[in-house]
Amino acid sequence: MSDHEVAALCLEEERVLVSNNAGDFFKLTSASGLHPGLVILPLGSRVQEVEWMRLAIATIEEHAAAAAATPADWMINTVVEVAEDGSCQTFEYP
Repeated sequence: MSDHEVAALCLEEERVLVSNNAGDFFKLTSASGLHPGLVILPLGSRVQEVEWMRLAIATIEEHAAAAAATPADWMINTVVEVAEDGSCQTFEYP
């Protein structure tokens, strides 16, 4: 599927999009105005990406618990970006 088709499907099914391609998906999600969330991972080995995804999930769960929200509700219009060192940055987008 193209990036556009993947983004459209995630929006339609209210799924958080996980990608190594931040630039394209920032553009596609900003056009929607409201999106179910975006997780950006660095490009790495399968083992690294699994670990980074685990860290992203833990970050989402921690922030959701602190906000007394479900992880899905907390992720609305939120980006979780994982760096190669495993640190996670969160921000609202757009």
